[in-house]
Amino acid sequence: WAQVIFSDESSVEIGKQSRQIRVWRHTGERFNTECLTPIFKSGRKSVMVWGCF
Repeated sequence: WAQVIFSDESSVEIGKQSRQIRVWRHTGERFNTECLTPIFKSGRKSVMVWGCF
C-alpha cells in the first residue's frame, strides 16, 4: 500500500438504467433530513469494480 497512488471503486447496475443521485453537503450535514433519500431493497443486480495504481 505504500506505493499506491490512487484507488477507487464503482458499481454498475445490470439490465436497468441507474438512478444514482449525487448529494453535495457541508461538514456536519451528514444526517440532515434534507440530504437523505429513502431507499428500498429490490431484485436489481449490480457489479462492483475496484482498482488502484
